[in-house]
Amino acid sequence: MQNLHLLACPLCRLPVGAAEGRSLVCPNGHTFDIAQKGYVNFLTKPVHMGYGKAMLQARRRIAGLGFWDGLLDALAALARDPLPSALLDAGCGEGSILCGLKRRMEGTDVALSGIDISKEGIRLAAAERCVFWGVADLTNLPFGDGVFDCILNCLAPFNDAEFRRVLRPGGLVLKVVPSDDYLLELRRLLHGGEKAVYSNAQVVAHFSEKFEIVKTVSVCDAVTLTHDALPDLLHMTPLGWNADADRMRAALDLRELRLTVALAILVGRPVS
Repeated sequence: MQNLHLLACPLCRLPVGAAEGRSLVCPNGHTFDIAQKGYVNFLTKPVHMGYGKAMLQARRRIAGLGFWDGLLDALAALARDPLPSALLDAGCGEGSILCGLKRRMEGTDVALSGIDISKEGIRLAAAERCVFWGVADLTNLPFGDGVFDCILNCLAPFNDAEFRRVLRPGGLVLKVVPSDDYLLELRRLLHGGEKAVYSNAQVVAHFSEKFEIVKTVSVCDAVTLTHDALPDLLHMTPLGWNADADRMRAALDLRELRLTVALAILVGRPVS
């Protein structure tokens, strides 16, 4: 199994090794099964997620239309300067971002790992076999101390203590957050008024309390989705989960929708 040298038992922090059969085991006997698709479930108890397989599949189909291309190009440029030996996507969802980054880093030997608390998300991600995928909690990462040069955290929660623990000295976090104009057109369509106004100031301030922001890279793409893709868009984003039914119908009736995909990549290092 690839990236085995990076792993540690989430229960006792000892290294894990491949046992006979389809499992990983640590010296204390804690065992984690390797699924037939190749991922490992490190959770010690079931977790109920607020989103399911259909939403994750919708997100993957939208990603396949080039929705994240501008972001991926920017992330690939950052990840190559300097090139990390090991990169973790913490909160990888169904894996579209990490798989897109992998394609842009072909020819390098970066050890890529993706973890998410959603088992359904990791099941979908595991179709890409050249990445280590794990079902795990961000508050208890199944990796050793100081094993990653770079952590990607894209539109997901972060845990500063665990990120600090698994980062090597000098390692960086690439934290992706929505910019104020992210999906502005959709917010206006579905909500209007004050609800159409968004600010990332609170998220940025919280991140900057834990990590020194050494650089901010802005990404702003215009993406046009056709009528057939709109149900997936509304299913994948929280903007569509509590919208007025009449506004939802009006959005679904559109022939196409041009969207602003505006994001900020906060490049941070742990505050000493």
